[in-house]
Amino acid sequence: MFIGAPTWNMALPQAVLTFLATYDFTDKTIIPFNTHGGYGAGQMVAQIQAAVGDALVLPILSVAGGQETNGQLLAIEGPTKAAVAKEVTTWLQKSGLLA
Repeated sequence: MFIGAPTWNMALPQAVLTFLATYDFTDKTIIPFNTHGGYGAGQMVAQIQAAVGDALVLPILSVAGGQETNGQLLAIEGPTKAAVAKEVTTWLQKSGLLA
């Protein structure tokens, strides 16, 4: 199960936390990914792991998105688009989800 969200205040958004608290993750594999404004995934992986119990959590893909304080609303476009696409492909291959 892919779980993706932006990092907000170094954590998961409340809506994602609510979902994690209500869903049964028995026998599931969790594939986390996020975008952030330059600070990384923060506590997201720890929050996901705490919420999903014994489910397998694969390594996260964390991609720098926009940096609003610098006037950059979306960084995953233009010249960085190809680099991000390659990063996603590599992550999926390392996770065993893409040959």
